[in-house]
Amino acid sequence: MRAALRYLHTMRSLILCMLLGGCAPFAQPWQVAETAEVLKGGSVRITAGGGLGLFQDDVRAEDGSRYWGGGVGGRFRIGIGKRQEVGAEATLLWGHPDTSPYNFAAKLSYKRALVDGWLAAVAGLGGGGDLKSGYRDGKGGAIGTDVALILSHSLFIVEPYLAARVGLFQPLSGGLPHAGLLLAGGAAFKLLPFLQLFVEGGIPADFYRENGDGQHYYGYYGLAALSLRIGL
Repeated sequence: MRAALRYLHTMRSLILCMLLGGCAPFAQPWQVAETAEVLKGGSVRITAGGGLGLFQDDVRAEDGSRYWGGGVGGRFRIGIGKRQEVGAEATLLWGHPDTSPYNFAAKLSYKRALVDGWLAAVAGLGGGGDLKSGYRDGKGGAIGTDVALILSHSLFIVEPYLAARVGLFQPLSGGLPHAGLLLAGGAAFKLLPFLQLFVEGGIPADFYRENGDGQHYYGYYGLAALSLRIGL
C-alpha cells in the first residue's frame, strides 16, 4: 500500500504537468506553449509562465479531497538555421495534498519545421523528480524522451494550435517504463511584433503495467505564458 501511495503521489504531481510538465511517468516538462513557427538562425525565444492542474475525479486523497496543483516554468530556444531550433526548459511543480509537494523537471529539446507555417515536430530528452527524495534514492524520479507534433497557422494577431505528444519514461526506482500521451490546444496572441501571450489547455495521460494488468491515469491543466523573441 505504501508503495502504491508513493507511486500515486509522484505520478500525480507530474501528470498535472502544470506549466510547461508520483512514480514519475512524466520525467520532463510536458506542456506545449508554442506554435509550429520555427526561429530563424541566430534568433532567440524566451518563454515563461505558470498554470494549474487537476487530477482525475475518481482518484482522491484519504480525506476525500481532490488532487490538484500548480507550477511555473521557463524555456530558452535559439534558431540554428535550416528550419531548426534547439533549447532547454525547466519547471517547478507543486501538488496538494502532499508531504513532499515540490517536483523539479528539465529537458533539452530540438524542433524542426515540417511544413512552414503549419506543422512542426519537437523532440525532448530530460528527467525530473521529487525535490525531497527523488534525487537521493530515485523513489520519486524518472528519465524519459518524448516527441510532439504541433499544427498551427497564423490568423492576423492570433495563432491557434493543436498538439499531440507521446513519450516513454523510466522510473529511477526500476520497474517497467511508462508511456505518456498529451492532447493539447491553445492560442498565441501577438501583443507586439516580438511578444506573444499563450493560453493553453490539455489532457495528459499515463499508461503502464502493474502485476500484468494495464493501468492508466489522466488529468487536466491550463496555463498562460509570455514569449519574447529576440532577433528576426
